[in-house]
Amino acid sequence: MEILPDLPPTGRLRLQDLLLNWPLKDFVKGVVGLFGLTQQTDPYTRVVSFTPTGPALAASLAMAPDWQPRLDASEPTIRLFHLPGVVQRNDYRYKEDSANPDSAQGLGDDFLLCPDTTLERSQEALTLPWAATAVGTSGLLLLPVYKLRLGAASVEPQYDKQSPVPRLVIHEQVRTVTVTDGTARANISPRVSTFAGLSFAFATDLLPAYYAHLRAVYARPLILKPAVRLSAQQVMDFNQLVPV
Repeated sequence: MEILPDLPPTGRLRLQDLLLNWPLKDFVKGVVGLFGLTQQTDPYTRVVSFTPTGPALAASLAMAPDWQPRLDASEPTIRLFHLPGVVQRNDYRYKEDSANPDSAQGLGDDFLLCPDTTLERSQEALTLPWAATAVGTSGLLLLPVYKLRLGAASVEPQYDKQSPVPRLVIHEQVRTVTVTDGTARANISPRVSTFAGLSFAFATDLLPAYYAHLRAVYARPLILKPAVRLSAQQVMDFNQLVPV
């Protein structure tokens, strides 16, 4: 949507006209990857729930049911020492955006290691549909819609318009700003957007908070596939987020 110069100062602007026409499923898939969510559907109400996998497994470990009496000893237990679809370096990335400054390329990216030299070297485990957002010296997010045109034969600086990749930020931080009309000053506290907490790389952000279970599994992978005899009700009550 183009905002024309003759837009009246108090005129209405439809914010939905500024948003991308983006399928909801793509947005949900991005959020699932961002926080390592597990999707479950209630068999009776058909309600779909999304839960962070790692924290849920850690919280329910103490209540894990004992299935050892239900093991079928007549069937062999398959043991695997590698995980399917895993390589030595598994990259978690934001989408690249040429509009970002060079210093922000690779911003927010990190990886999980699997110390098995027989595997392939690296792969993209997850690439989000959004670009990471850098923070300027003012503490505000940098959304590079305009870029200074270098080498232009003009006294006045000239700018080229860019089309940044869609961003995902958190709109919750309150910041105190001083405004003035030249004669009086006042402090206001508007909410501003932040990229804090959305990086894969920081020690307190996404990978440590939501992917700690995968980091532990990659460090020493072992898959057991035993034969287990369960009742129909136990199958119906099975919860992916409760270890056994």
